Amino acid sequence: RLGGGFGAGEIITLDNLVLKAVTSPAIYADTGAFVRVCASGSTLATDCATGYIGEVGTGLAVGAELLPNPSFDADTTGWNEVNTSTVDSVAGGVSNNAVRITEDNTGSNPYVSDSAITVSNKQYKQSVWIKQGTESTYLVKFNTAIYSDVILTGESTATWVHYEWYAVAYATNEALNLQQMAAQGSATTIFFDEASFKEVTEPNPNSVMIYKEGHLGTEGWLTIGATFDPNDISTFTISQ
Repeated sequence: RLGGGFGAGEIITLDNLVLKAVTSPAIYADTGAFVRVCASGSTLATDCATGYIGEVGTGLAVGAELLPNPSFDADTTGWNEVNTSTVDSVAGGVSNNAVRITEDNTGSNPYVSDSAITVSNKQYKQSVWIKQGTESTYLVKFNTAIYSDVILTGESTATWVHYEWYAVAYATNEALNLQQMAAQGSATTIFFDEASFKEVTEPNPNSVMIYKEGHLGTEGWLTIGATFDPNDISTFTISQ
């Protein structure tokens, strides 16, 4: 989603993974105009994406929850254990139970991964609550078919903290990874709860939709360069 009005070659920034132009309003919105978006400083086709400009958003809205077991209240069914075999649903979560990830000497940096049924080139809103156990360092990845983007990394605290972000899917079965950063043999723990993965069905009023065709029939990029990743680029250049 492109936000605000813009001119040829104007630099825009990435705000919560929604592209927002420096100026407003969206003077090209709903015109079906062709647009080319490149990582700032590059004109290589591999660093660019193209599409057509659609309507201005009327207010951020999201669809239904796509994770089959986002709350961990009864168990950890649906979440794949990686680099660990000790993953439990335990009391003390934000709401009812949470997932506790324990490093158990089978591999460093243990994590759980759950995939959602996604639509290629659609934007998704994701979130999770995090609390430290005996380990505080966490990492959250949006593991797509093309890229594996580190969305969050930092130090958790003794109280639950909520994080949310926006990212673009590239295929029909993208994964959310919740990870404890710990050395093999440390036997440390960390907690996650109330994960969420929802499609953005309507962008905010400062944004415009991107479509694959000039008649604005299908949302998404017309072309995406091999190294163009809207989830991992801080600034972009737009041209027509």
